[in-house]
Amino acid sequence: MFVFQATQGSYTMGKPPLARAVVQLVFPFSAHLVAPQGLADLQDRLQGFTLQTENAAAFQISIGPAAPTAQRYLFVDRAGHELAITGANVTLSINESYKSRDVFQAVLESVLGPIGEVGKITSYERLGVRYINAAPATIEEFLLWFRSEFTGWAGGNLVTPDTLRTWVLVTQMNQSDPQSLVNAATIRYGFLPNGVGADITSSPAASQQSFLADIDMASFRQAPFSASDIGAVYQRINHEIAALLRSSLSDEGVKHFELRPKEDQAQ
Repeated sequence: MFVFQATQGSYTMGKPPLARAVVQLVFPFSAHLVAPQGLADLQDRLQGFTLQTENAAAFQISIGPAAPTAQRYLFVDRAGHELAITGANVTLSINESYKSRDVFQAVLESVLGPIGEVGKITSYERLGVRYINAAPATIEEFLLWFRSEFTGWAGGNLVTPDTLRTWVLVTQMNQSDPQSLVNAATIRYGFLPNGVGADITSSPAASQQSFLADIDMASFRQAPFSASDIGAVYQRINHEIAALLRSSLSDEGVKHFELRPKEDQAQ
């Protein structure tokens, strides 16, 4: 398993830069899940979610390599969660309205129960967790907030602060052990003069010059389709992602995002 040690353990941020959180679960194809009766059953059982469209092909947020586009059915709730369903995967995401990993886990488990029952899904093959962090920033601020090993060449003096250039550094890692909990990761860091896009966030980072810290990790393994077990795996992957984000910040970044150990919250 990838291990990224956060020097301060669990932490919270006073100014979190999260733009979107995504969880995607891949499972053997279920025709009934996306059949008219299956969708009707889902609408009855997914409390608080409403079916928005029967052809959400434009909803393209995914974990890992791009896959052939399948017809997607999009459900949303009042809190801003978007639930995209195909016959072979389900993607739950939320923009900057994200509250906490515990709240997100509760929503995830609440939708997986009905999906598993309606689709008669007994196992899953892949769980991906992705956190896209972005906020308006100048190049100088991007280089100040993140350590040079994460900003890449831009962290040196080959790219000057007044150079307007879109760049994203992409690092991909894979574990050979199929039993590892986290055995694939894609990490993207960069500076985007034109923003990260309205499909990612409705915040100013959508169109203003912003930094990007996009981390996604996945667990490839056959496992029983259990909402609570999947929620527990989500939490463990979440911890890996949080530790990596923490280790990427410079001292100035820690100050800017007001990062502090969780135990300080009660003080």
